[in-house]
Parts: sequence; structure tokens; C-alpha cells
Amino acid sequence: MADKQLVPSIWFIIFSHHPYCQLNRTLQITIFKKKIVLCTRCTGQYSMMFVYLFISIYFPFKEPFWLACLLPLPATLDWLTQTLRWRESTTLIRLLTGGLFGVWLAIVFKHIYIWDSHFLLYSMYQCIVFIAGTLLSLLAKKGSIDDYLLPYETFIDEYQAQRQTN
Repeated sequence: MADKQLVPSIWFIIFSHHPYCQLNRTLQITIFKKKIVLCTRCTGQYSMMFVYLFISIYFPFKEPFWLACLLPLPATLDWLTQTLRWRESTTLIRLLTGGLFGVWLAIVFKHIYIWDSHFLLYSMYQCIVFIAGTLLSLLAKKGSIDDYLLPYETFIDEYQAQRQTN
């Protein structure tokens, strides 16, 4: 079982969304003697999304379309190669790739706000291509989806067992 301060709860699942065996993929901070576990990639993602939105509000500029199309690629490749167990990512790589993905999200939100239908249509196509490519890659490696889901199933079983004893 995990650290006594890390009790499976809805807040743990929302902010970490990693089972105990994958806590090396999270940032752990202590606030008022309470351990908070944050997904590293999501921390980079939301941090950079808000920073980029703040900067683009006060210093408006138009980003090149080709750059916006490439921003989610590093996070997708990092997650996919880690999921396929070709390599294990690091905290710094997760923060950086999450940050790039966060900038992409901010650009999409900005274009939703100004209703740039051309950009939004290409962003939708881009999402379809990325998701399809990722799913096809996972399906191509037999058992990779089961391997990916196993730690989460174990975590849910532990959570349910703990709830029944309380």
C-alpha cells in the first residue's frame, strides 16, 4: 500500500490520476503537513496554458499555424513511447512536453474566443489524426492497452477494498 498520507480519494484521483505504482510520474508537495500529488505533465500543461493566455492578452500576437500544429506532438510522443514501454520519461520531459501542450491548448482557446473557424477546423482534423495515430499505435502492439490499464484496475480494487473496510 502507499504512503499513509496518500489516501485514495476523489481529490487524489483528480489531481494525480496515477496509481500508486506510478507516483514517480507525479510532483509531490507538502502543504500544511498534507501531501499533495500532482500529475507532472498536467502541471506543466495548465501552468503554461495560463501563462500563455496571460501574455497573449497583454501582448497580442499571431502565432504561425504550422507551429501550433506541432505543439502537441512532443507530449503525444512522450506519452505514447512511455505507454508502449519503449522508454520511461523523466519529470523534466513531462513538464516540458506538458507545457508545450498547454501552449497549444491556450492557442486553441484563443481562437475559439475570436471564432477563427479556419483554425478551429484544422485543429479538429489535427486532433483526429493524433488520436487515430495513437490508438493505431496502441492496437499494433498486442497487449499494450491491457498493460496500460492493469495498474489502474489494481488501484481501483485497492480503493474499493479500503472503502468497504471504513
